[in-house]
Amino acid sequence: MFIQALNDVIDSYGLRDAALNRHVPKLVLFLVFGTFAMAAGLVGFSAGLAGKRIFFPTYVLIVLIALLAFIIIDLDRPRRGSIAVSQQSLIDLNVKATAIVE
Repeated sequence: MFIQALNDVIDSYGLRDAALNRHVPKLVLFLVFGTFAMAAGLVGFSAGLAGKRIFFPTYVLIVLIALLAFIIIDLDRPRRGSIAVSQQSLIDLNVKATAIVE
């Protein structure tokens, strides 16, 4: 029974470690930043064609697109950044495994 539990712990650690090391491909990140740059360019171009700039919708759109890009990057890197993955499940598992061994 102990060997089965130990195998489950090793398998869980391997799956979790693989998930933490999986990242969004660089091509996707380049597409996100390209979309951000094109949206900013189109907003500026449309303001130029209209002959006036409507400030509030322009800034809201640019801020939302930039925020989206940075959230994608932050979620892609779970070990660093402002959105962090909790390590509490591994700590609890370690406490339980230590109690079983003792």
